[in-house]
Amino acid sequence: MSSSSTTDISSHHAITALCNASILTANGIEHGKTLQMKNGRIHSVGDGLPANHILRDDDVNLIHLSDEFLLTPGLIDLQINGAFGIDFSNGSIPQMQQVLDGLPQYGVTGILPTLVTAPLMDMVTAANALEELLHFNTRANGAAVLGIHFEGPFLNKSKRGTHPAEHIQPPDIALLEMLLSPHAKMMTYAPECDKDYALVEALTARNIIPFMGHTTANKSEINAAKHHGLIGATHLYNAMQGFDHRTPGTSLHALNEESLYASFIGDGHHVHPDMIELAIKVKGIDKLLLVSDAMNLAGLRDGAEAYFAGTHVENKNGRAINTDGNLAGGIQLLPDMIRNLLKWDLCTVAEAFAMCTQNPAKLLGIDHERGSLTQGHIADVVLWHQPTMKVLATWVKGQLKWCDSTLLRPSASAVKELNVDHLKNIGNASESSSSLFSSKRNQAHITL
Repeated sequence: MSSSSTTDISSHHAITALCNASILTANGIEHGKTLQMKNGRIHSVGDGLPANHILRDDDVNLIHLSDEFLLTPGLIDLQINGAFGIDFSNGSIPQMQQVLDGLPQYGVTGILPTLVTAPLMDMVTAANALEELLHFNTRANGAAVLGIHFEGPFLNKSKRGTHPAEHIQPPDIALLEMLLSPHAKMMTYAPECDKDYALVEALTARNIIPFMGHTTANKSEINAAKHHGLIGATHLYNAMQGFDHRTPGTSLHALNEESLYASFIGDGHHVHPDMIELAIKVKGIDKLLLVSDAMNLAGLRDGAEAYFAGTHVENKNGRAINTDGNLAGGIQLLPDMIRNLLKWDLCTVAEAFAMCTQNPAKLLGIDHERGSLTQGHIADVVLWHQPTMKVLATWVKGQLKWCDSTLLRPSASAVKELNVDHLKNIGNASESSSSLFSSKRNQAHITL
């Protein structure tokens, strides 16, 4: 897809109305709806065109769509280490802003920048840089930083993955106090290393979400940690003890504990689709979170190289491979993973989006204003081409921050019309509509 101009074509209108589209709602996908945005919020979601009195009294930017197009909330990624050649662990403030500006092209409008294990003062410096970005950023462009996710340093070395062993620390409240900053929101840690539960209790007392990860915790250790505040598991199956019919393992316990959330990486490399299907069947959609675990090679070409988590990493055939030959984070971003889930026929369209919109918003406690297309919510809205599930445009707080350069065709009137001829060619790089939506599961939700 071609990149677009950053010019905002809707900022001078009092209301932007996206008309006659399919819209993802709490009841699933509803057709023939009109969504109106005003003053950065969703003004209304309903049938037909805006009322005559609105058309008379307000400056309305009408964009006519059809059921071929789907409107969804902006995507929320709870675990993203970087993208476009930039790492949140060591990027400058302008570089980190570049990541935020680039994510709307992928429909992502809210993130938890994730800091992996590193020398403690390097983690402190990175957190301070993110705090400075949040404090002084008046541009309000691109994806919003919804908090900081610390993945480490209080992990189990035996399940460290790509995290450098020499910088993994035993749980220590003094170190935690050094690390935490005002917008710390989530921490991944190993419960079996938190012998007296002081760490998880400290996190809970500070309203920081505790997730277990890089762990070998057994059932009793997980249950005890739950009692003290543990809420979920980070990248289910990855960097945790597996299971078979004689050894249950951490992964199985994470699945069976129905109160625990579980995030997973849906790129097809970190987790086999059959294991994702198992998670959906056992835990249910409401407790699952789709995350990218993207690192700085995300959005770059095959063969690109970077330095991440203390090691050299290369994009090899769509996988981030470190010098040990192991996976070192993800390269795909959330839209690719949504398409994967649908191609594998693991869930409905509405369920795929729930795992990266309403579920993370609920976990973060911001579902009163994000995660669904509801009147009064922040107007983070994404326009998709349904047959291919490609992102066509993204509005952030009601302002169009990204769209295909030829998507909207100006007309003689104030109305903006879709360039249908161009849309016929969209999605050439993706699977065909028949391969994505051939199953009965999704045909019930898609109009082709």
